[in-house]
Amino acid sequence: MPDSRTFNFTAFAESDIGEGQISTGVSFTLPPAPTIQISVTDNDNRLSGDSLLFNERAVDFRGQEATLARFGADEGNGGQIYAERAYEVFDQDGNRFILVEIEQEHGDEDYFTFVNHVPEPGAELMVGHDFNIFGRGVEYSRFGAGEPAPNIVEIAAGSEDFDLVVRALEAAGLVETVQGLTDVTVFAPTDAAFTQLAVDLGFEGDTSDEDAVFDAIVAALTELGGGDPIPLLTDVLLYHVSPGAKTAAEVDTEEAVATLLEGATFGSEGTELIDNEPNVANPNIVAPDINAANGTIQGIDRVLLPIDIPGNEPAPENIVDIAAGSDDFDLLVRALDAAGLTETVRGLDDVTVFAPTDAAFTQLAVDLGFQGDTSDEDAVFDAIVAALTELGGGDPIPLLTDVLLYHVSPGAKSAEEVDDAEAVQTLLDGATFGSEGTELVDNEPDVANPNIVVPDIPAENGTIQGIDRVLLPIDIPGNEPAEPELPTLAGIVAASGGAFDTDATDFDLLLTSVELTGLTGALNDPDAALTVFAPNDAAFVGLTNALGFEGEDEGEAFGFLVDALTLLSQGDPIGLLTDILSYHVVPAALGSEDVLAAESIPTLLDGATLGVNGASLVDADPDVADPNLIALDIPVSNGIAHVLDGVLLPVDVLQSDGSNAVDFIIGDESDERIFTGRDDDFVFGKEGDDVISLGRGDDTGLGGLGDDRMLGRRGEDTLDGGEGEDRLWGGRDDDQLTGGADADTFIFARRSGEDTITDFEAGVDMVNLERLRLDGIDEVFDALSQNGDDALLDLGSTSVRFAGVEASSLTADHFEL
Repeated sequence: MPDSRTFNFTAFAESDIGEGQISTGVSFTLPPAPTIQISVTDNDNRLSGDSLLFNERAVDFRGQEATLARFGADEGNGGQIYAERAYEVFDQDGNRFILVEIEQEHGDEDYFTFVNHVPEPGAELMVGHDFNIFGRGVEYSRFGAGEPAPNIVEIAAGSEDFDLVVRALEAAGLVETVQGLTDVTVFAPTDAAFTQLAVDLGFEGDTSDEDAVFDAIVAALTELGGGDPIPLLTDVLLYHVSPGAKTAAEVDTEEAVATLLEGATFGSEGTELIDNEPNVANPNIVAPDINAANGTIQGIDRVLLPIDIPGNEPAPENIVDIAAGSDDFDLLVRALDAAGLTETVRGLDDVTVFAPTDAAFTQLAVDLGFQGDTSDEDAVFDAIVAALTELGGGDPIPLLTDVLLYHVSPGAKSAEEVDDAEAVQTLLDGATFGSEGTELVDNEPDVANPNIVVPDIPAENGTIQGIDRVLLPIDIPGNEPAEPELPTLAGIVAASGGAFDTDATDFDLLLTSVELTGLTGALNDPDAALTVFAPNDAAFVGLTNALGFEGEDEGEAFGFLVDALTLLSQGDPIGLLTDILSYHVVPAALGSEDVLAAESIPTLLDGATLGVNGASLVDADPDVADPNLIALDIPVSNGIAHVLDGVLLPVDVLQSDGSNAVDFIIGDESDERIFTGRDDDFVFGKEGDDVISLGRGDDTGLGGLGDDRMLGRRGEDTLDGGEGEDRLWGGRDDDQLTGGADADTFIFARRSGEDTITDFEAGVDMVNLERLRLDGIDEVFDALSQNGDDALLDLGSTSVRFAGVEASSLTADHFEL
């Protein structure tokens, strides 16, 4: 027997090239570099196909041994490998390549490599004909998927953006350590990140001089490290290395990212990484998912700091200086100057100032009768002074002084502590005001109360609470509003809604939704007693943004919303929109006190309730932020309305299967190629001849208009081709397939599961069984039976249910073999 030899070649994991079945007609993009290293020890020089007698088994019975490694870490089970199948693939220029599917006995994963020639990295490839590998197999020396990615240190050393991180690794003696690591993620600060660290540590030299920048960092670490910079530099660098190769999306899902610095972690929110230094801006991932032979690099724009650097806390300013330095408090500063209270407030200690914004003073001028240009601060201030002059019997200063002292309370208080106080004391002798949540209840009952809108601004001598109206210590005479004729709930929505515009605070999208669903009559009923939680336009646009819409145009947002509801409801947007709107209506008139005191609020959507958390309403979707009550107790003739800054959702819209990687994609008019990965994804191709390939998970795909090609791959998927001559393949597991209008083709292969065709039309649609390699049409009809109202084709690991079809109506003309 010949001596055994070892053969090495590279390959891609199935997840690298689409995470689904490679089959005829499927397109994929070749990754930048292979991620799998295969090492085979064999006493011949060929890789065999699988056994004809024992499927999913290698033919080579003579002691072949194989190991597989990904990012330097062992993968696989040590069993023999074999060539399951080969495919012709073509690039955009028509060049032909041979792609071989390699499996390991008793393994769940598939791997792919090429024979002889490898396409360029990033090439768009289309899969053509497939064939089995029999006989003597293929020589190991002909396999390969390109040069493997360099290791992490090599990538950093070869880039102009990471000179200083390489220099830091060398200084700490960690170059070989990082080179020897396997399956890790390195959060690599760019040179600009190290330069910013030097500035944060006090460097004032030439930021383009990398030598000076690095020397400044070393000097600072020397001081922080008690004379030796290396231990702290080592800690900082190890804090940038995390076990396990992670994508940026995977980093975002982790509550605490573990590092090689013992016991040290950091947090993540989106692309932001939250380290242990609270007084320096956090890093963000700016160059994501750079693959290396031993893991992944995430390029970041600041250095992660594992310690709170002592002595760099910013010193707070005096309350007066903070107000004077802000564009939002010009009129407050002007009022303090006019009343001669600037130095008085500057000299106070341990106080809370409730600071009205410029918009708050402008609203006071309007409340006092001003009808001029509200953008003219001089005119606004003059109007207030004139009104105070009249109210003060000819001298505005005493009343202005009282108003300003009414905004100052002894003791620095947080907004939460203000809310807890039954009566907030002020420097105006004997005068207090109340608080309810963020609302401050003053002594003027006919003008809306202020709310804290900019809470907890720390200052050297206390705290600032920014408020959106001026606190009034008196009931201004003669300003009692006339009792208005109240509109109905439908009327108040219509009055503030209409054509789509740029005003995000009105109700154009809500009005359009109410009219579209036919709910106007119910909200217009004069005998009803209802509560409506009304989302404004910004709330609806925000919902579409959360689902993937990029923009603020109300008309485009509403169009996206209809498309999204069509996708989520699998074709019935009106029904789902009706449920969402019903979820915003309560079958009783509830004021804000009743709402905020409730634990659970029933709605008109059968069985669905709302929770209450402070000023937020808690709906059924845990991933989209709960809406806040932003305007309360709007009176109407048939109930009451409260305004929300978000849309209440009665279901978990994008519920994850645990992968936290739900894709929600809505296409456009072009011919698109859409691929998704793990989790329960949603894709709507809309117009164009689209290619839609769904990954693992229970996915929903709508083709829309055009001749679409749709593949479900793994998971219990729902595919609907829509109009056009579509080709639908559910892939593995139990799928529901709807062709829609026109002549459609339904494709099935081995291990397709128990699939259902909901709308098969005999004489129009076709069933393609070519991939099953059946002996002939007789085998089809032997497996065909009537099952209740449906025809059932049972072919073992693949069965097809034809909903509402008589088995006797199916002929050989309906099948492609």
